[in-house]
Amino acid sequence: FEALKMHQKNRFDKAEIAYKKLIKNGVNDPDVFMNLYQIYKQSIRIKDCFILYKKIIKETNISYSEITIDFLTFIIDKEKEDFANEIVFGSLEKNECNEKVISFYAKYLFEKSNANLAIDLLKRALKVNPISIILLSNMGYILQSLNRYEISIDYYKRALRLKSDDAIVLFNLANCYEEIFDYESAINFYKKSLLNNSNNPEAYRALGTIYSKLGNFKLAKNYLQEC
Repeated sequence: FEALKMHQKNRFDKAEIAYKKLIKNGVNDPDVFMNLYQIYKQSIRIKDCFILYKKIIKETNISYSEITIDFLTFIIDKEKEDFANEIVFGSLEKNECNEKVISFYAKYLFEKSNANLAIDLLKRALKVNPISIILLSNMGYILQSLNRYEISIDYYKRALRLKSDDAIVLFNLANCYEEIFDYESAINFYKKSLLNNSNNPEAYRALGTIYSKLGNFKLAKNYLQEC
């Protein structure tokens, strides 16, 4: 209570001392750890933050993915990408693969125009966990965004072998087939995606466009009216 009281009064030095004492005495209340963690973040004490981050993982029931993504976001914001790489790639070297963390970081790398490193990360992660639908679909999406449709199709199909009714994967796979002018397969997978999510106007629009290209204007009109 005393630690929280000092914290609320912005007396962070005294709050830090009090939180540390609680932790030293064996208190494993997640709020105690997280409040101290926030103090370190606010004062940009990256080393202290990292040490506490590891203790949080080891000694509390706070979600590994939640705290890791938070810490990665913090150090990335402080331009410590090399440190972030070390944490994420290092976990894979230990055969530890948290698909939420990997997906978060792969997305970050891709959005920072480092697609090759994002792909490398996902490839390594899939060696550790080859049956992760999230990792497979993320790899498919990144490759699709790079117009590497044939390889993207392979990853999406692997994901569908694990979960055949994933509407997003079905839609993305259909889009890949449309891009390579395999309209028969595109129609098939767009329709399958609609069976699992009938509220996707983009799928109706895509089907309408394809049927129009194929000269079936009646079907094209029907689908376009749905979007």
